[in-house]
Amino acid sequence: MKSLAPSVLAGICVAAAACGGGGGGATDGSNTGPPCSDALGVGQSCSIALAGSRTLTLALASHQYVQLSATASPQSALTLIGGYAGEQLRTTAEGPDLAFYNPSDASLTAQIDLSGTASVAVTTQSAALAPAVDCAAECGALIQLPLPREADAYRTISPPRYQFGRRELVQLVLAVTAQMRQDYPGLAPVAISDFSQKNGEVPGTDINGPRHTYPAHAGGHAVDIAYYRASGDNSGKPACPITDGMFCTGPHDIDPARVARFFRQVTTNLHAIQIIVDPVMEADVRAALLAQTSADEMAVSRASRMLQSGQQFQYHADHFHVAFARAPAAVSSLKATHQGAETAVAIGPNGEVMVAFMLLDDQNALGYAYSENFGIDWKPTQLLRAPGGRLSNDPSLTVDAAGNFYVTWLAQRLPVSDVHVYWAKAPAGSGAFGAPAEITVPTDNFQYDRPNIKLSPQGTPLITFARGPAPGSGAEEALDTIIVAAAPDGSTFTQTAIAGPTPETFRNFPFLCAQAGGSKVYLAYGDSGAVYLQSSANGQQWDAAARVQVFSQTTSDPRCVADGDDVWILDAKAKAFPPAGAPTLQTLLLRHSGDGGKTFDPIVTVADGGASSVFMLGNISVGGLGQVNVTYYEGTSDGDTAAKFRVARAKNRGATAFWPTLTLYSPVTLRTGYGVRWLGDYAGTVDVFGALNFAFVDNTGAGSQTMFARAILP
Repeated sequence: MKSLAPSVLAGICVAAAACGGGGGGATDGSNTGPPCSDALGVGQSCSIALAGSRTLTLALASHQYVQLSATASPQSALTLIGGYAGEQLRTTAEGPDLAFYNPSDASLTAQIDLSGTASVAVTTQSAALAPAVDCAAECGALIQLPLPREADAYRTISPPRYQFGRRELVQLVLAVTAQMRQDYPGLAPVAISDFSQKNGEVPGTDINGPRHTYPAHAGGHAVDIAYYRASGDNSGKPACPITDGMFCTGPHDIDPARVARFFRQVTTNLHAIQIIVDPVMEADVRAALLAQTSADEMAVSRASRMLQSGQQFQYHADHFHVAFARAPAAVSSLKATHQGAETAVAIGPNGEVMVAFMLLDDQNALGYAYSENFGIDWKPTQLLRAPGGRLSNDPSLTVDAAGNFYVTWLAQRLPVSDVHVYWAKAPAGSGAFGAPAEITVPTDNFQYDRPNIKLSPQGTPLITFARGPAPGSGAEEALDTIIVAAAPDGSTFTQTAIAGPTPETFRNFPFLCAQAGGSKVYLAYGDSGAVYLQSSANGQQWDAAARVQVFSQTTSDPRCVADGDDVWILDAKAKAFPPAGAPTLQTLLLRHSGDGGKTFDPIVTVADGGASSVFMLGNISVGGLGQVNVTYYEGTSDGDTAAKFRVARAKNRGATAFWPTLTLYSPVTLRTGYGVRWLGDYAGTVDVFGALNFAFVDNTGAGSQTMFARAILP
């Protein structure tokens, strides 16, 4: 399985008609296939010339799920009711589709009652269904919630045509409601309301009356479920006084411990991303979650992180809302076909997402993709070409408080010559970069590497890069100088040499970090086999005397992040360097400073591969909570086709303890060398208050695809 495992959490269920109730809809059908017998078979297509009423049966094997469609012409002429033989519980379809499931080892018979005067085409089809918190196969396929048996721990209160969800979400709902019944014997069934329509649209769209505001309940990513209540009535009635039709206006009577227990089970699935309750209930649910910390600390932490309420989330007095993250998006091939690696990502102030990447199939351009809504919907992949047809790589992104995105990158000819550093701006809301402008001096005869862009505390664009004598100049052909270029006027860059060119030595891999609204900008870089950190109040004056050595005898390819006076630097020890490309790493190492980079705590080993694992492309992010995330690819060796993209998240500011490592996506192929399956030199990540936005490479197919996804971390 390839698995992925907002403001802070995306507005998945948003204001107005957020998550609620009712409607009709029809699909035209025709009388096709042989006449139906009273006992249907699975995988059958047959027809009925209905005039009056008729009852059909369908034998379900052990643990079998079957989707039935009874399409009439016209659909309104048919009444379709489903249930199970020998039981009184019946559900009217209000559409052509019903699903049945036998969760037991014994045989079970579904009963289908038809009435009306119409030509009816009937089909039955078996599909995979395995109730579980985690999904193993075809997890994104939309399937219908099966009709409940009388013994089941749930009931349906929404028209069945609005109960199509992603397989992973339907299976989770079945598994967790069943587990709740085991945990609380005698627990009354809980009511399940809307998922999505069969076509993935918001329920009610079929009758031009959407019951929720997009993107809530689109694509089968969300479900509404009644509260477990202290009275035992879990049928979906308001759990509090409600006079305005939107919010509780008095005390609630939910059972916070049971609701928290449900949430705790849901959030063991890494795809869960949002839970919404009414504001009156939030504090009690949070307290109940904390009381269950000892049962599953990580699940409680994640549930607490994604729990929301507020004035933008109306109509949750009678149910809570659970949403799953969108599947990873192949942003290098949105209405286009490209191969991309070496990713960068930035998140705007209103949930805008920009991803940039090196193109492997059109190397004189960068690729980029833009989303206005947290990566839910995307504009087509676009290209940004370097002047003169030069080859483009090493993209870096940042964004300002107004939502303007900035990208910088390296452009050159091969073998390495005629090297330049460019940048471009995408005005807020445009999602498109303008014409490139050069940062370096066109007439200078240098080579450059690894540009990186950030904004100073004053909002000044800052771009750092390594510089060295141009190839063929007769001088030592090595990068020997670290440069920071600043543009106080927003367009004209002035270069400052931070380190080098003397004494002669190798200097490279500069990386800027700055907290939005902070007081300093920091620069980490490699110099003579060691990693150093310097700081500046404005990005233009740098105190060389305050330079601090952070690591020695590492790859000297650091990453840094800052939050207030806290600074974290990540580097690694290499296991092997390929002739060309990125090295495999033996250990990932982290250091923390709590005094603005003046002194550092002892080195923390984030990951040690030992004899069994190697890592690639470590990166670091922090997002306002003071807990750093270290992401990396992990496999057994170069070429491992079952490698994973993973994250280790610190439990505290000092990063002295970490949560268990989570797999964000798998499989990928660990590849150090250049080629169509290359991973690049780095992978971009951004943390927004515990919501990790990450751009990575899926190279399991014929080439490398740049992907974007999100997950809520503990």
